[in-house]
Amino acid sequence: MGTPWGVRAVLAYSLSPEGVSVSRNIENGTNPRIGRSEWRSKHRSQVVLPAVHVAFRTKSRDRVLITPSDFLHMKALLSRQLHERGIAIYRYCLMQNHVHLLLPLIGFEKAIPNVLGTVKQTYRRWLKRRLRGSVGHAWDNKIMWQEVQDDDYYASVVAYIENNPVKAGLVKDAVLWPWSSARAYSLGLPDPILTLDHWQATAALTRTEDMTHLLHTRRVLAAEAGL
Repeated sequence: MGTPWGVRAVLAYSLSPEGVSVSRNIENGTNPRIGRSEWRSKHRSQVVLPAVHVAFRTKSRDRVLITPSDFLHMKALLSRQLHERGIAIYRYCLMQNHVHLLLPLIGFEKAIPNVLGTVKQTYRRWLKRRLRGSVGHAWDNKIMWQEVQDDDYYASVVAYIENNPVKAGLVKDAVLWPWSSARAYSLGLPDPILTLDHWQATAALTRTEDMTHLLHTRRVLAAEAGL
């Protein structure tokens, strides 16, 4: 078992494996007419442990996820490649030079490394076209792999994944980073790539558990999204 590696909202882009286009939809292509409670009930799942926390990073920690289109393209690739093989995404966080995922393990031990290898290769080719030149070997060949065997460890892994942007100094609160699962769990904002687990991720709020802060943050994000 390995050891973990130690803003504004961007809401008006539609999500597609083929590209990114500006739209009136919110939260990376979700339908604004779908209520949050309805979405949560349709996408909730009972996690069967063990799960697995996987992560992959760039060589020399070079940044390859910079623009909103970069993040959206990676998100679309992960969704397409994993979901086509029946692999749910419970939690995730996309950073500028690495990616964290929390996935089901049973039955997918061999498929997950293969899928992530395809994702890395496909993103590298896309980035090369976008930059109109060679980008070298963007991703490290290694994949961090941590099996999650019990509820307590699951909760700690969730907090670790979703608080990555806070630890990196990019935002003051996990819900302010648009490229993770924190908003879906803490604010109820739909995220089309997620299968929600049965944990309530209040740990994703790093500054306070106070409900006043939670409601204020939700109102701010809703105002930015034009809800």
